[in-house]
Amino acid sequence: MLRPANNTPDKRPVFVKSLTVTVVILALAPALTRADVDLTKYVAIGDSLTAGFTDGGLVETYQETSYPALLHERFSSVAPFEQPLVSEPGIPPLLELLSLLSGPVIGPKGEEPGVPLNLGLERPYDNMGIPGASVRHFVRNRVELGEMDDVPGLYDLIVRPSAFINPQTELPFTALEHALLNQPTFVTLWLGNNDVLGAATSGIIIDGVTLTTRASFEEDYGQVVDAVAASGAQMAVASIPDVTTIPFVTTLERFAVYPGRGEETPPDAEPLIGQVLPLFGPDGFQLREGDNVLLTASCYTAQGCGFGIAVPFVGEPPNVTVGAIRDCLGPGSVEICPFGFLPNHAVLGAVEARLVKARTEELNEVIRAKADEVGAAYVPTGEYLARLSEQGLNLAGIPYSTEYILGGLFSLDGVHPTALGYALVANEFIRVINETFGAGLTPVSLTPFVFGSEQAPAANVDPASVLMTSEASHALLDTLGAGYEEHPRRLLRRRALERLFAEQPPEARPATRGQHALDPADARERFGRSRSRR
Repeated sequence: MLRPANNTPDKRPVFVKSLTVTVVILALAPALTRADVDLTKYVAIGDSLTAGFTDGGLVETYQETSYPALLHERFSSVAPFEQPLVSEPGIPPLLELLSLLSGPVIGPKGEEPGVPLNLGLERPYDNMGIPGASVRHFVRNRVELGEMDDVPGLYDLIVRPSAFINPQTELPFTALEHALLNQPTFVTLWLGNNDVLGAATSGIIIDGVTLTTRASFEEDYGQVVDAVAASGAQMAVASIPDVTTIPFVTTLERFAVYPGRGEETPPDAEPLIGQVLPLFGPDGFQLREGDNVLLTASCYTAQGCGFGIAVPFVGEPPNVTVGAIRDCLGPGSVEICPFGFLPNHAVLGAVEARLVKARTEELNEVIRAKADEVGAAYVPTGEYLARLSEQGLNLAGIPYSTEYILGGLFSLDGVHPTALGYALVANEFIRVINETFGAGLTPVSLTPFVFGSEQAPAANVDPASVLMTSEASHALLDTLGAGYEEHPRRLLRRRALERLFAEQPPEARPATRGQHALDPADARERFGRSRSRR
C-alpha cells in the first residue's frame, strides 16, 4: 500500500540529497482585508471540486484541505466553517494503490464506507459542495424524503432534505436556499463542471442529458448568481476546466496488452497473448488518433475485451451472439461487449471530445458574462488548470504535472486534484479576490503539501498500464453520476448492431485480431502514444 496511513497531503515526492529552496514558501499568518469586501461569513457553492473530493471519495482528512476550508483560514473570519465531514475510509471508500508488481492496481480501501461525523448540525453546512451535482440540482424542485432518484448519490448527505423545511411551502429547501440560509457575506461559486463531466466520463454525448445545453445552463446558472447577488453577498465565480484533458480521459492508450481469457481464449488468438494490440471502439472500428480510452476501460481490457476478438457467447437462447464482461459496473452486472469491442461508456471518441470541449467554452462564456453583469470576481480556474496540464509546475526544485499517479496534482480517481492541487486552486481564488476587491489576502503556504511524508511509487511505473478494479470502477462511475446505465437510444442501437452481426455470415463480419497480428514494437510505432507526458 503506497497511500500514507495518516493521509498526509499529496505531493510529488523525490529523494533529494541537497536542495536549495528557490521558491519563497509563505507563512499561514492571518491576513487583514480592506473594507470594500466583507469576508465575515463565507459559504461555498459547488460540486465535488468544492467538497474536497479526492481519490474517489469524501473523507475528513481531505475535506480539511478543500479549497473552501483553505480560503476560510485566509479570510480570518471568526465565524466557524462547517463541512459535512466523513470518517475514514470515506464515502465511498477512498481508492488506493493495491499493487505495483505487474502494474499499478487501483482499488477501494475495504468494503465498508465511513460515516458522517456531524450529520446533526442544526444549520446548513457552509461548504455546499455536492459531488455529482450540476447547476440544475441547486435550483430544481424541492426533493422530498424518499424521492432521491434524480439527484446525485451524496445529495442527501450535504443537503439533508428532511432536516430543513420551508415553512411557507412545507417542502424542503433547495440546495441553493440551504446555502443562503446561512446569510453569507461572501460566496465562492464553482459550478458547471458536472454539466460537461458526465459526457466525458461516460463517453456518451446526449445533449440535454449528459451534456447540458447552453440555454438550460444560462437559465439555471443565472438563477444561482442572481439569488446570491440579491442576498447582498459578494462573490467569486470560477470557470469550468477542460475535462477532456484530465487523467481519467488521457491516461490509457489506444492499444493494450492482450491478456487472453484463460481457457476461453479462442485457439487462433492464443499466439496474441502478451502482445500489444490496437483497441476497437463500440462502433466496431479500430480506435484512431484523437480517440480516448477512459480510465475505467482497464476493467474491460484486463478481461480481453476491446481487442476485436470475440468473447464467449452467453445468453438465452444459446445462439445469441453477445459476449459478456461481468462486474465492471458492480457486483452482478453483465455488461455487453459485442465481438470484443469496448462498450460506449469506455471510450470518448475524438468527435465527442471536441463537442465536450466546445460546450465547455460556451458555458464559460456564460459564466464570464454573468460575473461581469453582477460585478463578481471571475476566477479562471479552467485556464489555470489548462496551463498546469501543458506546462507543469516546479516548486522548490520539485517538478509537478497532471500525469496520472506520478504527477502529484491529480488524485487516484483521475478527475479530482490532490491536496496540493486544491491548495493551488485556493491560491488562484486568492489572487483574483485580491485583484478584484483589494483584499490583501496572504496565499496559502505550500510547505505542508510539498514536504510531506508520503513515499514515492517506483520510478518505472507506467500509468498507462493501470488496472482499476471492478469495485473501484463501479464506485467511481456511480459517484460521478457518469450516466453509464443503458439509455433507450443506445439500447436500440446496440440491439440493431447485434442483429446485423448475427445475420451476416462469418466471412462478412469484421476481422478479428487473430487474422492480422501485430508485434508490440510494430504496434507502438504505428499507434504511438496519443498522450504526451504532462
